[in-house]
Amino acid sequence: MPKPLAIVTADWHLRRGARIWNTREKPAGDAVCAVKHILDLVRQYRTPYLILAGDILDSPKNYSDCVSYLALLGDTLNANPDLKLIYVQGQHDMANPPWLSLLPFADRIWHLNFQAVTDPDTGLIFSGCDYISPASERSLDQLPEGDIIVTHQVCIELIPNGLCTFNALPKCKVLISGDYHKTTYRVLDTLTKVLIPGCIAPNNLIEALYPSFNVFLLYDDLETVETLALPRRPVILLDEASCPLEGLDKDAVLCLNSELPEEIREPIVIVCGSSEYCSGVKGLLDYPYVYVKLRDGSRIDFPRPVNLEKGGSIQELYVEYFREKYPHLVNLVPAFTRLASGCTHDVVEQYVNEALGIINKNGDF
Repeated sequence: MPKPLAIVTADWHLRRGARIWNTREKPAGDAVCAVKHILDLVRQYRTPYLILAGDILDSPKNYSDCVSYLALLGDTLNANPDLKLIYVQGQHDMANPPWLSLLPFADRIWHLNFQAVTDPDTGLIFSGCDYISPASERSLDQLPEGDIIVTHQVCIELIPNGLCTFNALPKCKVLISGDYHKTTYRVLDTLTKVLIPGCIAPNNLIEALYPSFNVFLLYDDLETVETLALPRRPVILLDEASCPLEGLDKDAVLCLNSELPEEIREPIVIVCGSSEYCSGVKGLLDYPYVYVKLRDGSRIDFPRPVNLEKGGSIQELYVEYFREKYPHLVNLVPAFTRLASGCTHDVVEQYVNEALGIINKNGDF
């Protein structure tokens, strides 16, 4: 009978005030609530490892409260003397020295960055690396082999023009990756298990509509994997076609789920429809977490303005928009998001040429 080996998670994106949206103070608390649940799972299953696949913090420069959240990890290591923390950094939390190096129990915290570590207690070989930028001279094929490889890269098999491919990876039994915010499990032709846990809480309205946020429980046979759902804030989608204003009941819409932790009981309400409908719903509910998208039906229109950042959920948002509006130009999205991320002049020129090449091949708007 296989035994629990590791809780696998990524993309916590802890921000100041534990806020969901980077530009708004509230709603807040979702990611920290999820982190507490993740650490409860570590204690519940008594796993030898907690594996963090990058972007634990949302920025390389952080407010004091963001750093204080890391103390939860230290408390867990203190309470579980056999627990080992294995991590890589993402593009959001990349720092030198890494933020997680602040934690105590350094002998049980392994930062994987182009080296392999063999655990004498289990005999398992762990390999991995921090996020590799397009400007870097390093690549995934330089990684040493291991039983478990941990990265923070989006592969082209998941997003058009991703920054790497599964085929570039060295031999392993389990590949763990962050950066892609949707929970994904795949088995490659090589029989390698690919575990992408996704984000633990929403970072934008598109992600707020994800059906669940999860971690993986990996067992010691490296074959058995369970998906464990995290507690999440309710999201209510009201569209004019199926939820006419005349039939809306404020108390029913804003009913709180007492079984959820208090900090995530208040729902997010997304309203879609005509301006008259959206204004009517906002007036009826008189509630701070109502987000309006003026569009017929229940589909969410592309939010404007949007802060561009490299990869992750923002890139997904743009991909979805281009798929709907300009499907022949969807391959432009990775080039433009990388262009907007702030690179050196020669790298910017490379991305511009890449984008122009796709436009010339597919036609303009």
